[in-house]
Order: sequence, then structure tokens, then C-alpha cells
Amino acid sequence: MGTPLKAACLAVLLLAAAGCSGDSDHELFVVFPKGAAVRENEAVYVDGVRAGSIESVEQMPNGLKAHLVLKRQDLVESSLKVGVRARDRKDGGIDLLTADVAAGAAPLKSGGTLQGERSDPLHNLLREYATAGTLALAIAGLLVIIVLVKIFRAVFSRRSLGLAFLASLVLTALAHPLIVPWVERDVYSKLESVRKAEAERRDKLKAAEKASHTTAPAEAPDGAAEVRATNGREITALEVIGDKLVKVPLPHPRVTAFFLFWTASFVLLQLVFGVLFRTRRKTP
Repeated sequence: MGTPLKAACLAVLLLAAAGCSGDSDHELFVVFPKGAAVRENEAVYVDGVRAGSIESVEQMPNGLKAHLVLKRQDLVESSLKVGVRARDRKDGGIDLLTADVAAGAAPLKSGGTLQGERSDPLHNLLREYATAGTLALAIAGLLVIIVLVKIFRAVFSRRSLGLAFLASLVLTALAHPLIVPWVERDVYSKLESVRKAEAERRDKLKAAEKASHTTAPAEAPDGAAEVRATNGREITALEVIGDKLVKVPLPHPRVTAFFLFWTASFVLLQLVFGVLFRTRRKTP
């Protein structure tokens, strides 16, 4: 067999092998608690896009185990990472949600097992929003609302206050879907990078302190102020607070978007309505 013929046969075999490997299905197993609405042959969705189906469902003592077969390799490669969440659907299918997947997360390998959750509205709502950052923002937001209402009541009429309050809620509800992507893309991405850089800086400072065994000043990394050894150096209250703030998760972007837009719109509308109602009163 000549060299060209051998090369052609080898190329055909390589292409066939590549085609077979590219068309291979991605399999996952999801363990659900009791009461989950999951049935065989129903669809599996990745962020709302159909990607495969449920091959089989195995009943277990404390729930069930679903075998998923995903045929959309583009979705598998781009979206299925470590941290994806699995949730049952009312129609018997399964939703794979990637909202909580961290940037740079590792791919979810075929044959892996996920812990699924039921589509219980109250449970899912608490799981998604009952975080330290979101609760802290909610408390701060309520305090801001109380302060603003008290200030505006002392300056403007109750009629203008009520109208501004309701109008700002309606305006926020309409604009909210447009604001959330901006908060996630432009605000949270920058905040996360700043928090990550701050955490790394603090880790370097602590490592420099541990590496030093004398009270002589040590050169701090990244141009920070000088760092003395742990022996004899006081840790200030600001450093302790800073460490805790770096570890606190950011509030949910939907809650952040709501409070940011509502506060701005409420203040602006209250000023406009307050001036309008005052002008009408003065007009003979």
C-alpha cells in the first residue's frame, strides 16, 4: 500500500474517531428527595433550553435517582460546570440551572452525580435569598425607607408622598428586568474582582507576618504599608471588620437592583410631586 493511500486511510479513521467522540452523549445522575416530580422520558433543560431527556428513574429509600442523557454538546461544554443546580419541574422534567456557577468553574464531567432539589416555591425562595448579604441589604434598605419617609413627611404633603411611593414601585417593577443584568455585569463583576484582590492582599500580609519571627519591620507585598511581625503587633478593629466584610457574600443582584433603582426613583419623584403640589396650593 502506497504512502498516499496510507495517509488517506489514516485521515479517514481519525475523522471517524473524532466524529464518534464528538457525538457521544453526556450523562449525569441526579438524586432527589421524596416527593420530587420526575418521570422517565421527560425533557431536561439547561437554563430553559432543551438539552436531553431522563433515561430512567430509580426509586430509593429516601427519594429517587434520575439518569440524565444530554445530547446538546454545545450546552454541555458552555454551561455545565461544577456548581450547577438541578430542580424538578411540574411536567416531570428537570431544570439544570447555572446561575450559581462561579466564573472559571471546572467542567461537570460525564457520569457525575448532583443533589437535586424540589420545585417548592417557598423552599427555593429561602434558599436563594436568605443569605447574609441579602438580609443585611434588606435591613439597611428598610432603614433607608423609614428615614426617607419621615424626612419627606416633615417637608411635603402626605398626598405627594403616597403618590411618589406608589409611582416609584411601579416604575421599579417595570425597569427591574433591565437593571438586573447591568448590576450583575457592571457592578458585581467589579466588586467581586475588588473583593478578590483585597482577600489576596490580606492573605499575603498574614503570610508575611507568619514568616517573620522578629519585631523588625518587614516589607509588605504589593506596595502596602509596612508589616510588623505577629509578635508585638496589634490587630486593629478595622482589620478584623475588613476580614469579615471580605468573607460576607454579596447580596442577591435582584435585591440590589430593586433597592438602588427604587431609592433613586422615589427621591426624584417625591421632589417632583412635592414641588407640583406646593405650586398648585400657591396658585390662586
